Amino acid sequence: MIELSHVSKTYAPRFGRSARALDDVSLRVGAGEVVGLSGPADAGKSTLLSLVAGHEPPTSGSVRIDGIEPRQFVEREGVAYLPNPLALPGRWRVADALTRLALLSGVRAEYTRQRVDAVMRELGLYDDRRSRLKALSHDAYVRLGLAQAILADRRV
Repeated sequence: MIELSHVSKTYAPRFGRSARALDDVSLRVGAGEVVGLSGPADAGKSTLLSLVAGHEPPTSGSVRIDGIEPRQFVEREGVAYLPNPLALPGRWRVADALTRLALLSGVRAEYTRQRVDAVMRELGLYDDRRSRLKALSHDAYVRLGLAQAILADRRV
């Protein structure tokens, strides 16, 4: 499903020096597999995810999702992605925020409320559904981010 083959990423020089974020990374993730990325700061985790999400191309090597370029896959099918940080207006309420995000993610309007309720229940946010985002605990805000990522039920 996701395949990185000899991927490297070097960022343009800043202050006279280029920065290599990834160096010859190869990875294969099959359909249905769950993979976690772990490592110290500046190890390239965010860069790797950015390449898979199609936000930028690798300097060398190839990234494929289901056999095609990530950007093509994202445009065709979308991907579930949790940006860090997830920045939303603090005045929004949990259910309203997830409803807006569901519609932006392509959830059909007639299923939006049902899907939002199901995801809130699944991630323990249902009791907070009327709470303003600025009132959420850090843990609840992280779960809100996960909720927005799974609303559209993407393959990736």
